[in-house]
Amino acid sequence: MTPVSSPTTADTLATAPDATTIGVDVGGTSTRVGVVDVGGHVLAVETTPTPSGAVALTDHLLERIAAMRSRFGGTVDAVGVGVPGRIDPATGALSMAVNLGISSSTPLRDRLASALDVPVVLGNDVDAAALGAVQHLGLGSRGLALVSVGTGLAAGFVLDGALLRGRVGAGEIGHVPVPGGRTSCRCGQVGCAETMASGAAMLRAWGREGTSIEALWDAADAGDVRAATIRENCTDTLAWLAQDIVMLLDVEDVLIGGGVSRLGDRLLEPVRERLEQQAARSALVASFRMPDRLRCAPADVELGVIGAATFAASASSTRAVTP
Repeated sequence: MTPVSSPTTADTLATAPDATTIGVDVGGTSTRVGVVDVGGHVLAVETTPTPSGAVALTDHLLERIAAMRSRFGGTVDAVGVGVPGRIDPATGALSMAVNLGISSSTPLRDRLASALDVPVVLGNDVDAAALGAVQHLGLGSRGLALVSVGTGLAAGFVLDGALLRGRVGAGEIGHVPVPGGRTSCRCGQVGCAETMASGAAMLRAWGREGTSIEALWDAADAGDVRAATIRENCTDTLAWLAQDIVMLLDVEDVLIGGGVSRLGDRLLEPVRERLEQQAARSALVASFRMPDRLRCAPADVELGVIGAATFAASASSTRAVTP
């Protein structure tokens, strides 16, 4: 797996004294490993395909983190990893990462920390992206929901400046059954939002898993009836989820992130139209001004890497004050 690097040079990294954390953003399709300074700026990032299975993933992360540490040429105080799946906060074990081929509990944090000999903090990947969005956009205490629409579908919530973790893992909206959903999900349910609106599910339903989500949208524009139906189902599902999120949590910002968000306004505007239609039927819904809260996450910012580095920075601070 050949890494794809950012333009940042090794010489620049070696002379960056504030680069003390590594942030890792593990997605169902690709893994991004970056060096982040104390101001939340990504100094370099490498991208590689994400392997499937616990052993393959662990070995791959160790290889790429070690390569980035070597490239940096300085001391790394901690490593933060955002990964899709359920994280046990006490043990750092990863489970239910269905898009990574991991179902049973895997002590990912401890295996990484033991091999790397630095503190490792493991968190959910969408939680990390939500934290990264708050930091990058300077939202401070504003309530934010980041809905990641990529290989899977999930959300991260930041309320009053704090990440909402829940008891076992908040944000699994991709596995909430939605009206009209009939497709079996890998989680064991039928009709999950992820089966209607995730990039992988849409391309699978179209029968062209090797192509891009842009190609599906183009085909829908060109009159492909099946593609148009899939697109409409995605639009309806995201509008339904956005309305649920706003009416439950009243967050000020709902960001759409993940690979599908590359569509930009082609994705966003139809979802806003659905929300406006709902508002036209109800003064209560209209009072929330939902279309105004919805936007795409910045596509050119490594939100997941920044957020994962924020996890790492918390571990570094804790270690610094521990007697």
